[in-house]
Order: sequence, then structure tokens, then C-alpha cells
Amino acid sequence: MRTSLRFAAVLAALAALAVPGSAAADPLFGTTITYDGPTVIAQGHPVKLTVTLSQDGFSALAGKPVDISLGGQSCTGTTDEDGYATCVIESVSAELGPQTITASFAGDDFYGPSSDSSTTATVFAFGGKFVLGDVTADAATKTGDTVNFWGPSWQKTNQLSGGLSQPSFKGYADLVAPVTTCDGGLWTTRPGNSSKPPAAVPSYMAVIVSGKVTKSGPSISGDTKSIVVVKTDAGYGAAPGHRGYGGQIVAEYCNGGVL
Repeated sequence: MRTSLRFAAVLAALAALAVPGSAAADPLFGTTITYDGPTVIAQGHPVKLTVTLSQDGFSALAGKPVDISLGGQSCTGTTDEDGYATCVIESVSAELGPQTITASFAGDDFYGPSSDSSTTATVFAFGGKFVLGDVTADAATKTGDTVNFWGPSWQKTNQLSGGLSQPSFKGYADLVAPVTTCDGGLWTTRPGNSSKPPAAVPSYMAVIVSGKVTKSGPSISGDTKSIVVVKTDAGYGAAPGHRGYGGQIVAEYCNGGVL
């Protein structure tokens, strides 16, 4: 009799585990969610965020809602047959600088919850329109050295693959064509502060990388080989006679945008 009672209790426990919504039920399978979207993100612009959801890192889970958050904003997507989900934050308002991205799945009756907060994004601002020489930017990206994007010493501190720059160019590009890739777009400007540099710069700022700077009459022009994000130093001044000014390259941005 005791054996029969024990067997019945075991069967009841197993049934409870297998019945969704049962008070004794636990999810039958663990899950793994991984953020695999962009990590260099423009403030004030839309961004598409992406994740992958799987059963313990193996088989993909389809039709599951997932949430992705960045700096107090979040969006929700649904996984496809490959466990892949996307969602869009229409205008990023996160503070400039490093920001944690969190991807999460709440779980359901069959699959347990999971989250991933291992990714740190760099949030930056467009609007600077300053320029770095490509040779100098490439070297500083590897070494972490300070770069100079504005001031009287621009020509001396920026090396370009296309030859010497113009002494009258101080580092600010007044008119910039929209950049749609990491390699494209032209800019033009005028000498010194007649290029109308801004009164202040953001703490994390998009900066053009150019391989060539030329001058024709009063007009100075150059190309856009890439866009990097510079963590700017304190003490910026708009006057071209102000000391050389710059910061440290912390990321490269390849999604394009309007500076």
C-alpha cells in the first residue's frame, strides 16, 4: 500500500511539472539570450537593436517576445525561426559615453527566463564636424594616444595618406555632405575661424577622418574615409589661436549620418 502511495505521489509531481500553469510547475528548459547588435550608437538618431534567443545556447526559439534596453529606453521584438529578433529605438536619448545594453526574455511555462547585460555601447553625438588625418587616426586607434582635431597646430599634428594638409586649415569642416558609409562624402570649409566652429563640443563626438585636404582660392576641401568617436578633452575654445585641442579615439562609427 505504501509503495502504491509513493508511486502515485511521484506521478502527481511529474504531472505538475509537465502541465503549464500548474502551481508546482517549473520551466522545462533553460534559455540563453545574446545581444549581437551595434555598440556604437548616435544620440538623437534611430538605432536597430538585435538579439538571439536559444534553448541553452543550442536550438533557436521562435515566436518569443524579447526586450532590449539602453539608457532608460527599451523596445520589444519577437524572435523568428532562427531565434533572431530586432527592435528599434526611434530616437536615442541615452547620455553620452558608455551605456549598458540589456537583452532579456521573461520566460514562459516551458522556457525559463534569461538576460544578457555583458555589452557596453558607446553613445556619441554628431554635430562637431571636426577632422583628423587618416594616418594619425589609424595610429592613435592602436596606441590610445591623444589626437588634435582643432587649433593652430592641426597641420603639424595630423598626417594624411594623400599628402600634406593646408596650413590655413585648422581642423573644422563647415559644410559636410551626408555620410552614408564608412568611406564616402566630401566636406568644404574656409580658413581659420571663418569656418564658424561651434562654441562647445560634446563629451563623445563624431569626428571625420580624411586622407586628403586641398585648397582652391579661399575654399578648403577634403574627403571622408571614416567617422570615429572621440572622447573630448576639457578646455575647448573656438578661437583658432587657442591651443591644440582634441581627445582620445574610443570607437569607429560605420552606419553613416549627417554631421
